[in-house]
Amino acid sequence: MSHYDRDADIAWLVLQGFDGQRAYSEPQEWGLLDRDRETGSLVAVEFWRASERLPKELLEALPEPEAEGVVVTREDLAKRQPA
Repeated sequence: MSHYDRDADIAWLVLQGFDGQRAYSEPQEWGLLDRDRETGSLVAVEFWRASERLPKELLEALPEPEAEGVVVTREDLAKRQPA
């Protein structure tokens, strides 16, 4: 599930234990930390301006995102916020 969107210059690195239904995001200056709502464990990291922050070799190794035309609504984001 990890990927690099070259057009948006965003890399998303998924770690062990990721479950999109239980994850919530913590904004950072450089991107997002995704944590498990139940355990608080780090389960994914999103890097904005990834080409400036991550090694070229890592970005080249990551696949493009699979979904196209994905729309995220405010309701979707609200579901990801901690209770």
